[in-house]
Amino acid sequence: MRFQFTLVIKGNRRFLPLNYQYELSSWVYKRMAAADAAYADFLHQKGYGAGSKKFKLFCFSPLMLQPYRIHKDQGVFELLGEEIQLQVGFMAEQAAEAFIKGVFIHQHLGLGNRISQVDMEVAKVATLSEPHFQECMHYSALSPIVISRFEEGRRYAQYLHPSHPQYADALLSNLVNKWVGYQSSKELVGAGGAIEGWEEKALQFRLLTPEPKSKMVTIKALTDQETKVRGYLFDFKLQAPIEIHRLLYAAGVGEKGSMGFGWVEKI
Repeated sequence: MRFQFTLVIKGNRRFLPLNYQYELSSWVYKRMAAADAAYADFLHQKGYGAGSKKFKLFCFSPLMLQPYRIHKDQGVFELLGEEIQLQVGFMAEQAAEAFIKGVFIHQHLGLGNRISQVDMEVAKVATLSEPHFQECMHYSALSPIVISRFEEGRRYAQYLHPSHPQYADALLSNLVNKWVGYQSSKELVGAGGAIEGWEEKALQFRLLTPEPKSKMVTIKALTDQETKVRGYLFDFKLQAPIEIHRLLYAAGVGEKGSMGFGWVEKI
């Protein structure tokens, strides 16, 4: 399920860091945490069981900032308009649509770091129509897709290029693990984890972009915990059960979806 947020800029601060994903993710997490107990009670009342953690899988789009200027030397966007658009996807039950809207509408968001920050308010939350899902679909990544692995003798994870021989298997395994995790946390009455007629080997990934674009994103910038994450922008074809397509459309492709990585659009 995807939503479009209209964010209205408040005050005179108009400089937003180029790397804002971690701070935006933290804001979404805080709103979810505040609503989690109430959401579990809501589902129970609707007959969906009493489990919580229903917002565990989510992703969000790059901010739609137009019009703006980029000041690369300062590492900031200068915002020239009055509104910003943001899309957020949740792997949640359709019955929770109105509840999710209520969690975010009219909430304040101070986005940025200790040097540059913009104050905003969520003025509108609209539900977006889902595409017509089929077992074979084509997607374009609007934010970097991250796939990594740990190698013996290396301290940090190695980010894989989409042409790496293990990339496709790792990406597909990530999708399967997300699905299994979602099913195990649902606790809905009568729900099961299996997809009828589905075998994991039936999933197929095909890279469609000859030269994927590398993009590095800084997480927790200007702090002692600053790290850098590398992902790639590309188009791809995916053969999978419709449930998997619906999952990736809401929660992103690859790792770190909750920080806005792996946001895709159907092409």
